[in-house]
Amino acid sequence: MTIEQEERARIRAILGCASARKMPKLADILAIESEFTAEQAVTMPSPARPPAAGPVRSLR
Repeated sequence: MTIEQEERARIRAILGCASARKMPKLADILAIESEFTAEQAVTMPSPARPPAAGPVRSLR
């Protein structure tokens, strides 16, 4: 397999995993702009999501 074929396989593996469907922007970054292996990217823990905005309550 050539280097180009290996890189394409890595990108396909990252973009094709289940987590990529939930977080496509993160998957794009990991596939295109990082040097993580497919295994590293796919097994990476999900980032914490900010809490949903709700009504502001007073502490009093």
